[in-house]
Amino acid sequence: MIETNKTYSEGCCSLSGLKERSVSAGTQLACLLFLCGATYGILGSSSLPGTETFALLLLAVTAWLGGVLVGCIRLPPLLGMLLVGVLFRNVPFIPYHADISIQWASTLRDISLVIILLKAGLGLDPGKLMELKLDVLKMSVVPCLFEAAGFTFLGHYLLGLPWLWAAMLGFIVSAVSAAVLVPGMLALEHRGLGVESGIPTLVMASVSIDNIVALTGFIVTFSILRSNENLTWTLITRPLEPFIGLLLGTIVGVVLWYLPSDGNSKNSLVLYRSVLLILGGLSFGFVSKRVDMAGAGALACVSLAFVASLKWRAHSEQFMPITWITGSIWTLIEPFLFGLIGAEITIGSLKDNLGYAVLAVMLGVVFRFLSTFFALLGSKLNLKEKTFVSASWLSKATVQAAVGSQALDYMRSHPTEPFFKEYSQQVLMVSVLSILLTAPLGAAFIDFLAPYLLRKDDLTSCSSEDTSGEEEEERERITEVTVSDYGAGRSASVGDIEGILRGYKTN
Repeated sequence: MIETNKTYSEGCCSLSGLKERSVSAGTQLACLLFLCGATYGILGSSSLPGTETFALLLLAVTAWLGGVLVGCIRLPPLLGMLLVGVLFRNVPFIPYHADISIQWASTLRDISLVIILLKAGLGLDPGKLMELKLDVLKMSVVPCLFEAAGFTFLGHYLLGLPWLWAAMLGFIVSAVSAAVLVPGMLALEHRGLGVESGIPTLVMASVSIDNIVALTGFIVTFSILRSNENLTWTLITRPLEPFIGLLLGTIVGVVLWYLPSDGNSKNSLVLYRSVLLILGGLSFGFVSKRVDMAGAGALACVSLAFVASLKWRAHSEQFMPITWITGSIWTLIEPFLFGLIGAEITIGSLKDNLGYAVLAVMLGVVFRFLSTFFALLGSKLNLKEKTFVSASWLSKATVQAAVGSQALDYMRSHPTEPFFKEYSQQVLMVSVLSILLTAPLGAAFIDFLAPYLLRKDDLTSCSSEDTSGEEEEERERITEVTVSDYGAGRSASVGDIEGILRGYKTN
């Protein structure tokens, strides 16, 4: 056991590792303090206590600190951010939650969703999808749909939700979290566990598709729920929105193949392509909501990023910085997202149907475990490896935080039926509970089951001297697409970051 964990311990628990993490945290804290100082210098009294600017900055800074502290005990940092948000709302001597407007809270959550969708599109690696083929598709689609279907029944019979509301909630909670899975899989690579069987690659390649399937189901059901049109017409037209978005995103993605011209310097290409990608995604996301076609905007973001990356991937020295920039924006917006979603929860709301809600979430986890194991039948993994993947493939976080409050936000800005508020609050409560219960559970399964269920490889992808240059480049490329999401707690290794810097140095 000591030998198995040697590489991991050296990277995470050594004095040099702790020093590196401390310096990194200090650097981020300095950036936040400078941001607060600049904000005060520009806005003056408009940024002092009692204003919305102060409340948002206070929430973001404290949520980030909560994430850092929770990350020190090897739990997902998002848990700390979420709990800080809950305290921000419920502690009597913190009166600043009332200063945050519904409009800004909803806008920040929508921006977070756009970044998540863009990252999902960038994370779809055609090469890996073709290599792993059926295994990725089965692992992405089967557990997601089984858990969504199972939770639909649980939501209806245990929580008393109407069928359509229960189906929407099922798709929300069925999405797994890259915030937990990706750092855990990278830790496995460093420890040399399951690498030869391809488990880290399989899991990281499946995350994006799983999220896309869950979000598509959520978009369709939520579009039907909020429609005031004839039910028959709604059932025909609303499911078409994702396909409209898919078409629009594909067209714009192809256009981005040629913008800007390849004759520009590499730095210019990276800058303009990053800006075009992010602003294009924000345009799709917000314009689609403005014209009441939110379902089209979500799939447009995914297809835009995926189609554009088809050509960008041919030049990895340009593509990796683009994914790093997108991931850096996520790192900035992450404390706002989890802090704000936590601040939507009141202690009183947790008391309503809490027992049934916890039971529903845990039964949903059982559905996912069994369906994942079933989906892996016929794969090259042995029994222990299938058990490990099934146990690790259950954590929730990012998607639930981004869309769990969508119904509640809609209710606050549109006239709705009286029951809409009750059901939307229940959906939010279950979404938050799914994060609190499954994120630490998934992280614990990955950390503690891996040494017992996975084989220790003689040569790991990160330390083998015999690893070919092509394999090393492929590993860096996969890592950069995924790891930059969640640097707050389990940041990318120095070697991963150097992979980006080498691209700039060769320009």
